[in-house]
Amino acid sequence: MATFGLLTPVVGAVIQEAIDAAAILNALRALGGGRKTARPFLPLETANALRQEHRLLLPRIDSLRELADSMYEIPSSDIASHLGAARETIRDLLDHERRDEQQVYTGIAATMQGEDPLAAMSRTHQEIFHLARSFERLADGLGPLGPDATDLVDFTRTLYALHTVLRLNVAQEEELYSSLDQESTTTTV
Repeated sequence: MATFGLLTPVVGAVIQEAIDAAAILNALRALGGGRKTARPFLPLETANALRQEHRLLLPRIDSLRELADSMYEIPSSDIASHLGAARETIRDLLDHERRDEQQVYTGIAATMQGEDPLAAMSRTHQEIFHLARSFERLADGLGPLGPDATDLVDFTRTLYALHTVLRLNVAQEEELYSSLDQESTTTTV
């Protein structure tokens, strides 16, 4: 219309801006912008219980790194007992991670928006399970003479990786609990 002189350029520009604003507002409406949704939260007691469980697990997680640090210094006659202790620690940690996946994550995810809001954290669990299986295969494959030089490298690498991913997982979960606990959801900034 402005091309044929029916609108002045200023009026045409204003109409175009109104059309742009309407398109943006419609897009925000479609995304749910402006709607108030209940913020998911964990009861404070639950968040504190989960944090306490992590405090108890951290020394056990760190024992895996300590074993990796000392793998080359342990006498071959003692290595089997150290690996057995690490195996028990890993099994206990896996029990904890499975409980988190089945109980805690399921409950939290049900209150959050999105198709799979805890997918990244579940993926971290999958990596923990994968590394634990790698450790089990290595331990099951040990002969009566204990680990050779290649086995020591593999055990050390796997223990360091497992320690790192477990510590990352604890940090992710702590951040999640802090963002969802009832105390932080009721506090205004």
